[in-house]
Amino acid sequence: MNTPDPKEKQGTDSLRSVEKWHWCLLILILVSGLFLRLYRLDSLPDGFFCDEASLGYNAWSILHHGIDETGAEMPLYAKSLGVHKNPVFVYSSMIPIALFDLSEWSVRLTSAVYGWLTILAVFWLLFEMHGTLAGLIGAMIIAVIPWNFHFSRVAFELITWPCIFTFGLAALVRGCRKGGWIWLIAGLCM
Repeated sequence: MNTPDPKEKQGTDSLRSVEKWHWCLLILILVSGLFLRLYRLDSLPDGFFCDEASLGYNAWSILHHGIDETGAEMPLYAKSLGVHKNPVFVYSSMIPIALFDLSEWSVRLTSAVYGWLTILAVFWLLFEMHGTLAGLIGAMIIAVIPWNFHFSRVAFELITWPCIFTFGLAALVRGCRKGGWIWLIAGLCM
């Protein structure tokens, strides 16, 4: 019988105490969430609206020419359709565009990945605060919750915020409990 570590806060688990079937369930949730976000990503939802196209074009243009669509060199905020775009989304969109060329699928892939990572971030946050069961329930809910699911399937630049903020909050909770280098991640995300 395992005795609880007195250094651990009441109601929280350590990664060593998570049982194998919990890990299997988390992997199943993550794989299912990824499948739901990638299935027919280029055609569902129908249409590729102008904001998606402008985000993709700006990422492609900065990647290949170092300028956005207005001609600004390596802009912090790419300007498109009279609005400044989220630099986290634009610059991270360069990765799938570089790997898969410019297409509806590669532009939407960035949102799908951020939406999928939000599932993991919610698990980590709730795991740190309330334990494994809360983390798994939270991950299951965020995997199918309509707003996250929808915005994971269109190139919507603000999908980066819940993902990065939740990772930052989880790192902050972990840092308050354990200390160490995790504060750096919390600070960068926040």
